[in-house]
Amino acid sequence: DLPKALDVSSEKKETLDLYGINDRASADFGRQCLLARRLVEAGVRFVELTHGNWDQHRNLKGDLERHGEAIDKPITGLLA
Repeated sequence: DLPKALDVSSEKKETLDLYGINDRASADFGRQCLLARRLVEAGVRFVELTHGNWDQHRNLKGDLERHGEAIDKPITGLLA
């Protein structure tokens, strides 16, 4: 059921760390990745993850580093 899938209070600290939820830079996207995993485990057949503001027309080095910091750890956790 959906409320149970969305309740991450039972997740271990190690899991939250794996998804970067305890890190300010990756917490938002990490939460999305963790919820995506839980939804798939609950039987949801299609889940879409998004991370906004990827318009890279200027400040490429700074923006790509910032975006990478926000998504690398959570995606690694999801794939693991």
